[in-house]
Amino acid sequence: MCTKSATYGVADTFPKHGLLPKQATNVESFRQRFPDYDGRNVRVAVLDTGVDPAALGLDGPNKVVDIIDCSGAGDVPLQRVEAQARTDDSAILELESPTTKRKLLVDAAWPNPSGVWKVGTKRAYDLWPTGLVERRTKERKKAFDVSHAALLQRALDELASERASTPSSTSDAKDRDAAAQRCEELQARVSVLKDMHKAWKDPGPVLEAVVFHDGVHWRAVVGGAEGDVIDSSKGEPESQHAMVLDLREKPRLTDYRLEREWAYFGEMDLLTYSVNIMNDGQLLSIVTLSGTHGTHVAGIIGAQTQDPATDGVAPGTEIVSLRIGDARLGSMEQGQALLRAAQALIDTRCDVANMSYGEDGAFGVEDKGAFAHALHQVIREHGVCFVSSAGNNGPALTTVGQPGGTTSGVLSVGAYVTAGDMQQAEYALVERGVPSNVTTWCSRGPTADGAAGVSIYAPGAAITSICRYALQSTQLMNGTSMSSPNAAGAVALLVGACKAEGITPTPFRIFRAIQESGADVRDPQGIKFLDVEKAWDYILAHRDDPYADADMRVRVTRAGKPSNVVDQRGVYLREVEETHRTTQFLVTVQPTFRSGETQRAYKLDLKTSLSATQPWVHVPEFLALGGNGRMFEIRIAADALPPGLHTAQVIAHDTERNGAVVFDVPITVAKPVVPPTATYAYPPVRLASGDIHREFVQVPMGATWADVRVRSVKHEAPGTSVRFWLHMLQLVPQRRLSKVEQHFVLALNENEPISKRVPVYGGMTLEVCAAQFWSSKAGFELELDVEFHGLDTVPKLVAHSGDAHTKVDVTSLVRCEDLKPSASLDTRRTYVRPSKYVLRPLREPRDRQPSGHQLHELVLEYPVTVKDACALTWRLPLSGHLYDASVTLLTQLLDVNQAQVAFGDVYAKPVDVAKGEYTLRVQALHESAAVLDQLNAMPLSLEQKLKKDISLDVYRDHVDLQSHVRPAKEALKLHKGERAVLCIDTALHGERWPSDGVSVHTGDVLCGTLALGGSSDAKAAKVPLDVVVGPPPPSKSAANAAPNDPPREPASLPTLLAGLVCKVPESDKSAFVEQLVQKYPTDLSVRVAALDACDAEDADASLRAAQGVRECIDETALRLWLGTKQPPTAEQTHEQKATAKTMQTHKAALVNALVREAKAHAQRDPSSQACTDAIMHARQYVDDSDARLRAMHTNLLTAWHQRNERYGYALQGVRKQLDDLGRGTSDTRDDLRRAHDLQCELLEHLRWDVWRHYETRWAWLRRPSTGAAPF
Repeated sequence: MCTKSATYGVADTFPKHGLLPKQATNVESFRQRFPDYDGRNVRVAVLDTGVDPAALGLDGPNKVVDIIDCSGAGDVPLQRVEAQARTDDSAILELESPTTKRKLLVDAAWPNPSGVWKVGTKRAYDLWPTGLVERRTKERKKAFDVSHAALLQRALDELASERASTPSSTSDAKDRDAAAQRCEELQARVSVLKDMHKAWKDPGPVLEAVVFHDGVHWRAVVGGAEGDVIDSSKGEPESQHAMVLDLREKPRLTDYRLEREWAYFGEMDLLTYSVNIMNDGQLLSIVTLSGTHGTHVAGIIGAQTQDPATDGVAPGTEIVSLRIGDARLGSMEQGQALLRAAQALIDTRCDVANMSYGEDGAFGVEDKGAFAHALHQVIREHGVCFVSSAGNNGPALTTVGQPGGTTSGVLSVGAYVTAGDMQQAEYALVERGVPSNVTTWCSRGPTADGAAGVSIYAPGAAITSICRYALQSTQLMNGTSMSSPNAAGAVALLVGACKAEGITPTPFRIFRAIQESGADVRDPQGIKFLDVEKAWDYILAHRDDPYADADMRVRVTRAGKPSNVVDQRGVYLREVEETHRTTQFLVTVQPTFRSGETQRAYKLDLKTSLSATQPWVHVPEFLALGGNGRMFEIRIAADALPPGLHTAQVIAHDTERNGAVVFDVPITVAKPVVPPTATYAYPPVRLASGDIHREFVQVPMGATWADVRVRSVKHEAPGTSVRFWLHMLQLVPQRRLSKVEQHFVLALNENEPISKRVPVYGGMTLEVCAAQFWSSKAGFELELDVEFHGLDTVPKLVAHSGDAHTKVDVTSLVRCEDLKPSASLDTRRTYVRPSKYVLRPLREPRDRQPSGHQLHELVLEYPVTVKDACALTWRLPLSGHLYDASVTLLTQLLDVNQAQVAFGDVYAKPVDVAKGEYTLRVQALHESAAVLDQLNAMPLSLEQKLKKDISLDVYRDHVDLQSHVRPAKEALKLHKGERAVLCIDTALHGERWPSDGVSVHTGDVLCGTLALGGSSDAKAAKVPLDVVVGPPPPSKSAANAAPNDPPREPASLPTLLAGLVCKVPESDKSAFVEQLVQKYPTDLSVRVAALDACDAEDADASLRAAQGVRECIDETALRLWLGTKQPPTAEQTHEQKATAKTMQTHKAALVNALVREAKAHAQRDPSSQACTDAIMHARQYVDDSDARLRAMHTNLLTAWHQRNERYGYALQGVRKQLDDLGRGTSDTRDDLRRAHDLQCELLEHLRWDVWRHYETRWAWLRRPSTGAAPF
């Protein structure tokens, strides 16, 4: 019997209109009314990760009209090379890459009237997006592993075969030894193959670019991307190892804006690229993508597909791609890119710009910084409608990011999700009937200086185009990054309509219409939802308003404070004192037109009425306003308000033009509860359908942390967890949001208690924001309480080891607390001044600024020495600030060969570095050379983790510290109001002096923490602790010297004379040494000095000098001493200590003599038995005590292995030497180069081609022919 399956609730039609929402904003109805107003004749810039001109809907002939890399990640310096005609084919020209020495084949028929050819080399992974690098690395490793596995199997087979043929025990001993050595050699080859594979790191493709001028334009041809489809099961293809690149079939591209042509590197990557050639052919910019984000944004703005439902908001627009995301920083934006993008908006004649990028900045410095200054010029003087995302750091108040929510003149867009098609098409929600709502994570205003922060809401998600390299044509992305381009597309529609109707489309006209005409969505802060139709109707109705194109700048000054010094852009009252009284403010309104519009400013004469939207705001009744602006007083009676969030506006209406809004002043009062005790119980609240509940609490003075307990009860959907957001924030002046917020996203099971401990600042208002995720409908009740604690002390403790101890006061001001102090240091910080700096103007057009000035560049160089591999972190006074900075910052860490080891920006991150000498190059940009000149001695701090933490003893007082009293480890109970003084031992003596390989010098700082709570989870009860390092303690030998130790014997006369050898002029040195040897032939110090003074290239002299040293040493006695276990130093007698010192001196001298002797024999006849014997003799004594002699012996031993075809052992020796050399120093640079070359030579002998090509490619990257890479 067959059964039929039943399907319930099957929908017939997919809600495709929700894929890229346009109905809720009335975009679709607007375009139906005005089919020609689709964004045509409007150019929109996308400041993002770059736009893929081959993406779905963006691949039209006039869609992406310009592509610019503002970051500089794709910059390729060019070198002129000579072309040679191929002897076998005169139609082919051959160029040689200066970096890789590869032959580049170009077509002789290509027009090049000047005959000048330029070549540049670039590592692909330096400009490819991180996602693609990760994918291609995995794919390439599959092929590499196959080739490597074949080599390893061959080596294993050879080893097994050799072992199988090993002579029997009855065979000749010489044969058995030879067979054993062959087995050891083959085992060494197996081992080194395995070791190399563990250290494998994909160098990636190395691109070669040829640039020439065809008589009309500069053109570039790019090859070497290795993007052909291969069968990885067959291993690495030979094409990746080829030293000849045929570029004849590659496209000859010119600046993208000229011909709008692009190419892609290969089928395997599908990464689109274009080029721009600058500085008269001196610099090539290969423009790629640093992520998929920018293409998705562009798709929302203006994709033009075959289906209107999936079109962008303004499908008729032209797109300009301005890449600000730097692939070298994982697509992070950086200051240089931002300033170049600001100028590019002007150069490319853009009408609209969208920036779905941003960072949190410091509270209190909104609307400031180099990029904000540039945007003010772009918006006010060039009329660019700049739209930006508000940020995704909500739901607490004052979480808008920079530049979107904090920069004047920018339309800041929040994210909204509408019920119906948008939810159904994009989110696949299980719960039905979820209402329209602001997304939970959307940042909220106001800004710290009182501005609204969010201008408008728009749909905050879409499924639309992404880059081809992602191997997917469309994708869902959500957040304010998507709401911003939705609004930017709407702005493009309105700008295009204005152009068609002869209306000037200034940002102030367009944005005022959008904000005034938006749909009311009952937002607690009064933010509206975008409505394009009503915005257009508003523009038409107010097209002739004399102030329609004016920037109505509002400045708010608290009464009694000077104007233009601490002005704000709105009123924001939040702390206890200011919210429990009536406060007076002076409001200055300044109508501002574009420079040169003097007649409009002169004729402006407005008669306005002022009104407040709430009765607790008191304002004048009327205001006459002219071109020079006016000032008036307002009063905020916050004392009459209950605790909670209160918002209002002061609105000026035009009494002569139907009450049109002229300007408004936003007002926010977040009045805190002042809890009578140190525990605050959150009021009972039920959350459902994405509800958000805010409470503002005055944190008691002296509180430093709080324990927050959360529990959900009475779930409307039993058996399910609820998605709950807890966001807590205090507005600490000039601290970044990310440094002071506490943000938790929790899955709450019914009746399950959850506790969190968070740091707080005493005496400031704390917002406790509880929210249910927007997509959840089923409700629940929330129980929440906050218990404040505090051990009040200094915000940061700085001590000096030279003071031996430091004292710190700790007070319990909130409640009875347990004080259990502990102090530890875990980081060394040292400071460096630049060794060199260059200050110069940047002459290229891309470095011009909207102000008309050219940028100036300051490049500083700092010497950095790393003695052991470690994680290194560097910081400068400019670090930590991106948008809220007037000077940009980029950094490069270079090794001795000028190869780039790391690339950095304003955010300090630990970087793993090998030992060696480095140069840290720092670039700072500003319009003013005078500003940069003040930074030419800017200090650099270098931080390195200690291998072992240093624990500092904490005592109750200095008397205990100086006695035999044990440190204070037991908890001390402090009653409310009680004070304790802690005494910390900071002398750094004995075991507390760092001795784990991290060298510490006077003036360095050891950093750590003073924990007051004692437990590891009490992160909020910790104080940063810095100890400045004073003079080091006495050496262990001096410290361990007993009082009855005999005094050191004075150096003998021969020893003193031997010490003078190095100071004697070269012309007299030989005679001086000869006289010493003749007079003191048996003195070891004289013989060692003679050996050191001997010319290393004179083999005979070296042998004689080495023999002289050996004659002074009883090697048998030395062997016996070395083979005898010696007692610890503390237990040795005076005679034993003296013997030990003598034997160590003899050993060092013997190693020196034996290694020099081996080298001399190698110079005479490296294949001689004497050379072999000398090398093996030295091998018995060489250790790590003298790096120079160890390296010399390693080279000799490696060469011996190589001569005897023991390539496995030789390769092991070379790799050990490379590990010892690290990234090299100025003294070992040549040794490092020789070791790398020898490694490639050995790999060639072993016929391990895949590894030889691997090392050769890394050699290209380690030795850049053009020096340091450009910033």
